[in-house]
Amino acid sequence: MLRTGLALWGGVGFTISCGIGHVVVAKFHRWLTHRLRVPRDLGARRTAPGLTGFLERLFFTLAVAVNASDALTAMMAWLALKLAANWQNRPDITDVETRKNYAFSAIVTGFLSMLFAYVGGLIIWHGHRMNSAMELTVDTALGITGVVLGLAAAAMALPPLLQMVYGRPRLEFDCQEFTGSDGKQLIIRIKNQVTNRVLRKLGVERETGELLAYFDIHEQGTNRSVKKDVSAMLQCAPLGEAGILARSLPAFSVGLVVAHTKDQTTWIVDAKGEGNFQELGAGDYTALATIICREQVHHVRKNFKVGDAPHLTFWV
Repeated sequence: MLRTGLALWGGVGFTISCGIGHVVVAKFHRWLTHRLRVPRDLGARRTAPGLTGFLERLFFTLAVAVNASDALTAMMAWLALKLAANWQNRPDITDVETRKNYAFSAIVTGFLSMLFAYVGGLIIWHGHRMNSAMELTVDTALGITGVVLGLAAAAMALPPLLQMVYGRPRLEFDCQEFTGSDGKQLIIRIKNQVTNRVLRKLGVERETGELLAYFDIHEQGTNRSVKKDVSAMLQCAPLGEAGILARSLPAFSVGLVVAHTKDQTTWIVDAKGEGNFQELGAGDYTALATIICREQVHHVRKNFKVGDAPHLTFWV
């Protein structure tokens, strides 16, 4: 029975420290570096940060679990040693403010990693004490206090975790037609949704997305390719931006202009066309748009008709 209890508490402790801690620390680091605008160093050859973090949490979880003296001091010394040795140094970052942000993100992520190791070790140690003697001693009370403090810290870390998971841009798409003094435009509208009421109360806000898009035009019926890989003209009215890149603000829309018609002429809008416009004759067409927002790739398919006058050109 004692061995079963120790195995159970050990499994819970190491799951929190090395399992949940591995996932949460990695996501937290990506979220924090993104918020601080620290660029990712994708081409560097170095020891994987995830492996280093896993090994350090494993070691310090064991240290706390066996009630090793000065385990907390050793944790702080380990963090200081990594910083003093310029651990994960980034010579590619030349901006002073960005280097400070990178160092800050490393310190905060290291503290969070040590927190998971400490809580996991306390759980194992507390389980051993509970199995050894069921009476409430000072040591047991301290163990319970440590667990409570760990749960409180986890509750404090909940909003950033929810922000990382649910705060990413969430796009939806529909069609619009805009008619002005310069003619009529067929537009795919891209809207970045706001978070729901519950998430907003928890402090989770939808993040701004950076958009890049291109599209193909096919003739319906024959499926003949009219034009491929057209660089999309993106328009963000709230920011006054228009070009191949645009920012998608929460609750606001970005327009992807597919075609423009004036008088009796309709042409494909190419952001890199440099004045060379490809006309579209009367007929039925399909626009196949690829919209990129960070790691998200969206594919949108819309049909439209081209006529001999602006009022005969519209989305279907």
